[in-house]
Amino acid sequence: MFFALKMITIGSGAFGEVFFIDGKAIKKFKDFTSLVQEYSMLWYLKNNGCQFIVKVLGVNFEEQSMAMEYYQMNLRDWIRRYKDKNMYRRILTNIASGLVELHDLGLIHGDLKPNNILVNIEPWELVLGDCGFVTVAHWAKVYKTAHGYRDPNPHPDFTHDIYSFGMCISELVCDEDRKVRDPFYRDLISACLQREKSARPSARDLLLALREPQGLPILAAPTLPKLPAFEVKDPLYKSLCTRIKLLQ
Repeated sequence: MFFALKMITIGSGAFGEVFFIDGKAIKKFKDFTSLVQEYSMLWYLKNNGCQFIVKVLGVNFEEQSMAMEYYQMNLRDWIRRYKDKNMYRRILTNIASGLVELHDLGLIHGDLKPNNILVNIEPWELVLGDCGFVTVAHWAKVYKTAHGYRDPNPHPDFTHDIYSFGMCISELVCDEDRKVRDPFYRDLISACLQREKSARPSARDLLLALREPQGLPILAAPTLPKLPAFEVKDPLYKSLCTRIKLLQ
């Protein structure tokens, strides 16, 4: 049982609370439907070999809790404590890689923001977390994305994540006076926040731009294959999806 050991609270929100227990992050849900939805999606992503999404380790339906890999902090904490300009490219490359993994499967994150991006300092790791809104694009509840990271004209498609990514870039690279001085990052932000959604770059376009800007060395992400579009084949996952739809 997850809660037989000493607990340290490391986060909380509308969903419930997150605890550090025995080297793992344990997310305890208030709502059973939310547990089923997030666990089933993380299980699916893990089994599709996603490297830049937090990995689920187990679930306890009786206690409405789920075990995940533990990360030392989120990106907002990293920005407050470190804000090392030499790491910007690596951070953004990992975030873009996570979006590529999701979008290639026909999924969107739906709530991309620094609080939902998880970081380990040593060894360095960064993954997308808080995947409770991850779903097939046309089912996405984009109107629930956190204010400030939500497209002003939200529509359930990949461009919604791209807008959120643009806001994350801005928060990461801006100076103390809230200005972005590096023209490369200004261009990235401008592209992601284009009013015309069709003019925004794809996650893969952004990943390529981040890997080879101005002759700088490639950092972080390995080459990611083009994955097939999302299709529910696994009988367990299909039954969980059906149950979620009935409970909504």
